Amino acid sequence: MMAAYKLRFHPKFVFDLSAAIAWYEEISNFTCTKFKSATNRQLKLIKKNPYSRSVRYDEIRFARIPKFPYAIHYSIDAESNSVLVYRLLSDSRDPAANWVRI
Repeated sequence: MMAAYKLRFHPKFVFDLSAAIAWYEEISNFTCTKFKSATNRQLKLIKKNPYSRSVRYDEIRFARIPKFPYAIHYSIDAESNSVLVYRLLSDSRDPAANWVRI
């Protein structure tokens, strides 16, 4: 059995996640809890099998958060057996306006 990949989080992902959580906290604690759980489940799936998602652009893959308009954007570093999680972007915004080259 293959070992799980190590997740490394870019500061922009941390910022995006904090902003999304703050948004959902304003809506309701219940919705915020559901969002955090769904995001955590996706991160666990990425950690277990990052190749489960296809490459979308520039070696970047993304995993949608079920029932929420967000996707986790990440790339795989096979040499270090790690995943760099770049962004948590909303589908309801213009992706070109959100994506900044790292």
